[in-house]
Amino acid sequence: MHGNPRTPVQVSASRSGRTSTTQEESDDEEKPPLWGIVLKGFLGTQNKVGEKVMASLLKTTQAPIGIYVSEPVTALHRLDPRVKQVWLFALMLLPARSTLAVRIGLVSGVLLLSMLCLPRRLWKAQLGPLVFLCSFVFVMTAFTADGVALLAQPKSLPPPQIGLPEIPPATGGYRYVLFSWWVFRVTRKGLLLASSTASLAFMVMQSANLCLTTTTPEELVASLRWFLQPLRLLRVNVAEIALTLLLSLRFTGLVFDEVRNLALGVVARGVDWKKLGFVGTTDMMAGLAGRLFQNLFAQADQIAQAMVARGFRGRPEDHQIYLMTRLRLGLLDIFAMFLLCFVLFITWKQRRPLVIRL
Repeated sequence: MHGNPRTPVQVSASRSGRTSTTQEESDDEEKPPLWGIVLKGFLGTQNKVGEKVMASLLKTTQAPIGIYVSEPVTALHRLDPRVKQVWLFALMLLPARSTLAVRIGLVSGVLLLSMLCLPRRLWKAQLGPLVFLCSFVFVMTAFTADGVALLAQPKSLPPPQIGLPEIPPATGGYRYVLFSWWVFRVTRKGLLLASSTASLAFMVMQSANLCLTTTTPEELVASLRWFLQPLRLLRVNVAEIALTLLLSLRFTGLVFDEVRNLALGVVARGVDWKKLGFVGTTDMMAGLAGRLFQNLFAQADQIAQAMVARGFRGRPEDHQIYLMTRLRLGLLDIFAMFLLCFVLFITWKQRRPLVIRL
């Protein structure tokens, strides 16, 4: 009587124990380790790397940088290339010694000139990443240039201890520390250095791009050769420098075309990047890079063969290079030079003193 009910109880207990044990084992088997989860997540995010790279390449080559744009024809297109190069040289030097107001004025002027002289799709594609980069440089420099306070001890005793009155605080509203919160600290020194760095980066990249976009390579080479004429007295091969620069400017457009053609070819084939995985994507990217260099070397070889077929034998000074351009100054060029003199005068009047610490 008493043995019969005990048996099912023991069996049920053993069954329940077995089922709980098997559930725990199955849970342990289904739950991967932490490093496996991290590796799986990393590889999962890499599945679309190739797709993102192709999209970014197509977006970048859609508005190439440093390529001559013939339309619309603006006043900047009509300027003499020598005047443009003088302006370019001045804009690269002025931000270093000018005040904050002059830097803001120069950056605003170049920004407005780019929006007026370039097509909308071109300046939007160029100015967006450049403004973001310069803003990032400005913020990082402002917070890190003078963000850590120096631990210095005074070399003399406080005034009350030696019988002198306290030094009254400044009444003119001058503050060296402009912003301070937690570990973030912005000072006048950091603000000036940040404005100088960001404005210089913007002026160097955008002014050079604006000059290349509104001037043909032949005009740039002709103006550079005009400026380098005095170096012939020092036996400098000016013709070789001019020819090298001309070939470099002409080859830039071919690089953008080759990159765009490769990206379009990959996108048109509809590659499934998820099935390729991280290793397959890396292998394909390496193959595309090799194919790009192979195509560029083939283009360079074709250019060399075309030059040899036309009688070029490696000495530019033995040949007459026709750039098909005439350099002459007009009323617009004279006005641009007067405007440059005015900007230099304003910068000189508001210049910052050069402090030399010994």
